Amino acid sequence: MLQRTVIRAVVGLLLGYLAQAADIRVETPGGQYQFLFNGTNAATLTLVRGQTYTFQVDTTAQHPFQIQSPGVVNNEITTGLMTYTVPTNNASYIYNCTIHPWMYGDIITVPPPEVRILNLTLGKDLVVSSTRIPDWNLQAEYSTNLQQSLWVSLPIGTNRVSGDRVDSICGRPEGEAVFIRLKATR
Repeated sequence: MLQRTVIRAVVGLLLGYLAQAADIRVETPGGQYQFLFNGTNAATLTLVRGQTYTFQVDTTAQHPFQIQSPGVVNNEITTGLMTYTVPTNNASYIYNCTIHPWMYGDIITVPPPEVRILNLTLGKDLVVSSTRIPDWNLQAEYSTNLQQSLWVSLPIGTNRVSGDRVDSICGRPEGEAVFIRLKATR
């Protein structure tokens, strides 16, 4: 009996996690002929280039949801999870119902916010000072060879925030000549 209770608890946690994992909920309540995104009737979706979004689709069988763009996994569904990695090119796309041609809308893509490195200080640790972007995470990375495109994350010990500036205090990278970059993710 205890084992069943534990299994139910784990399944409940996993289902709760999956329900919370979606960035955008897609519905057609009452079988209506338009999509609602997170409960809002919006004809246009604005998404950040290069970001991956998870859609929890729950429409009727009459309204398969499709995104006409590269980067979609599990497209044309009425129930389930769909992921969409927005292409990095400056282009717009559309979403639609594959059965009803009048059920569609635009997907406008926008560039991610620009992060600027303001200062680098190398001592016992590396301190990377950069512009602050609310609701985005910054990860300092380094490479010793740009031709290999291998970037290694630097462990960040502390982030000090002051106004529009973030000082990320990282471990010191190995090597004599290193390249530093900041990667911004949501």
